[in-house]
Amino acid sequence: MNKKKKQFYILSGYSGAGKTIALRSIEELGFYCVDNLPADLLDDFSELLSVNKNIDKIAVVIDARGKDFMRSFKSTIVKLKTRFNIQVLFFDTSLEEITRRFKESRLKHPLSLHGSIKDGYEAERTILEELRQNANLIINTTLLNVHAQKSVVQKYVQRSEKQIFEIHLMSFGFKYGIPAEADVVIDVRFLDNPFFVKELKNKTGLDRVVQKYIFNNRRAHVFMNKTKAYLDYLLREYRDSGKNYANVSFGCTGGRHRSVAVVQELNSNFMKKKRVVTSINHRDINES
Repeated sequence: MNKKKKQFYILSGYSGAGKTIALRSIEELGFYCVDNLPADLLDDFSELLSVNKNIDKIAVVIDARGKDFMRSFKSTIVKLKTRFNIQVLFFDTSLEEITRRFKESRLKHPLSLHGSIKDGYEAERTILEELRQNANLIINTTLLNVHAQKSVVQKYVQRSEKQIFEIHLMSFGFKYGIPAEADVVIDVRFLDNPFFVKELKNKTGLDRVVQKYIFNNRRAHVFMNKTKAYLDYLLREYRDSGKNYANVSFGCTGGRHRSVAVVQELNSNFMKKKRVVTSINHRDINES
């Protein structure tokens, strides 16, 4: 029997973005936590913890001051994954919010002790870019208060521990813009459009008669079967890489008919799967 790997969270991100708040919220869930671990000690630290039978959940904060670690980030993570279930959480915030927080605290930016907050922020962006791109989850705290940050982090960790995958399905209209939060965007404008059928124009993809019109042909059946297979494959890959959520968006012209019907059908499919939780957002269904 394979031994279950220990949980190991690496928290990083911009100074003032909420890493310490996140660490405290994870500590409440029973994790052994270390704030501001020198990056070059991570390998030795993890080696010690891998043989400690009393600690099986670990979280550490590593920031841009460990510049040398960022150069070997990928190779270090690959090595850690042989012993731990690694999750990298990255905390992002706008320059305006970072500036406000540092001014309120009357602290200097750690990467710009003799310069401006903007200089320090931009230096961090350069140093942390690769880590940000490889994070399992990016949390933007610009509009989050302390309580909201805590809730987001704890919910993510709890889902990971239960091995629950959460998929967010969104329908939208291309005329109103592509959702910024989407991990995957699929264009369904090639499907038959009920907008041009007089008796269907003022209905939506929530109506069975509209769904029947859209899916009652071979092209739609082939598309749905291939899409379900693709998303099944994608979710397995996401899970294997340590990611436990996905935002998948489907777009048609106005976001009222085709994309809505596709999301409804896929939601029914995913609800039948074990350890998968779905949520739906029909973003533009009420637009005229």
